[in-house]
Amino acid sequence: MPEEKSHTYQFPKSERLTGKITIDRLYKNGVTIKKFPLKLIFIELEKPEDVPLQCVMSVPKRLYKRAVDRNLLKRRMREAYRHLKGDSITKIKELNRSYAIMFVYLGKNIDEQSSVQAAMDVCLRKFNEQLDEKNRA
Repeated sequence: MPEEKSHTYQFPKSERLTGKITIDRLYKNGVTIKKFPLKLIFIELEKPEDVPLQCVMSVPKRLYKRAVDRNLLKRRMREAYRHLKGDSITKIKELNRSYAIMFVYLGKNIDEQSSVQAAMDVCLRKFNEQLDEKNRA
């Protein structure tokens, strides 16, 4: 029998957060984790969804006027997330919960993929630590 993977390096549509109401709740009630040049905002969803973790990437138009630059940064953030999300999804599935998260790019310069990935790794590790704390409580 082929061995089942715990996660795949994909970011399917079902994992993308698109609901305006949920995104507004993220801004109003979300818990924030910062690691320059990224900020992670997350909330627990009331009812567990089929997908344990839904994510959205944001780059402020105020900092990057050109859509080409915003799209480049969002593409780099999605790529980093795709590679690093596995541990978080596994942990959330164990807890039988569902979360919505948002990554906001804060930097004034367009960073390389490696620095975006390093910052995202730190953010997701801190997110996992907070999940552990919440599970203990």
